Amino acid sequence: MAEQVKSGAAAETMSVHVITCAGRLSAGQLKTIAEAAERFGTGEVRTDAQGSVKIPGIAAGRAAECRAFLEEAGLPTGAAGRHIRPVTACNASACRHGLLDADDLAREIHERFVLGWRDVILPAKFKISVGGCPNNCAMPNLCDVGVIAVRGGYRLLLGGRGGRRLLEGRPTQRVFADKEEMLAAVERAIQLYREEGLERERFGELIERLGPAYVEERIAGEI
Repeated sequence: MAEQVKSGAAAETMSVHVITCAGRLSAGQLKTIAEAAERFGTGEVRTDAQGSVKIPGIAAGRAAECRAFLEEAGLPTGAAGRHIRPVTACNASACRHGLLDADDLAREIHERFVLGWRDVILPAKFKISVGGCPNNCAMPNLCDVGVIAVRGGYRLLLGGRGGRRLLEGRPTQRVFADKEEMLAAVERAIQLYREEGLERERFGELIERLGPAYVEERIAGEI
């Protein structure tokens, strides 16, 4: 996926987004991205709040070639549109407050949902964030689904969003003691949104429309 942008009165150009897992990239991957930026773009690379990398200034006719170059090197592209966006996470493994390895959990979410659901079109964008403790450094409360480590397991925050109409994610009453049960609940949240969300409706707005009790029962109820 490439994002069409305009640069003043210049001809149309595209930006290609590289999907990362919580912003983590190896030195080799960074070199590949730099080469792509020099070969296809203006030599400039940008990052966004989700940790994805954007290569701007690509001539519209060369965007597909740039994506193919990156994909061949094992760098998936996308990170925009009505999809599950790249997962964000705090650095809990290096934090004295951390209750889990947020990187490992983010990697599982990345593989299972960001990449696993990569071709699925949703009503609007869908963001997931992992917090290794209740301190909120990765702002999971402002994502469609936030995963927070608490004593005894994991709690989900449902329906958060940033932007002009700020919504705080609603904490589930249930604390998930088992990681697989929590990940299954995240999948049920995405599936519910896919099935019952209206076009361009964010997940938090769906919760307001259908009712928090109904949504929590569908997602976090004992299965």
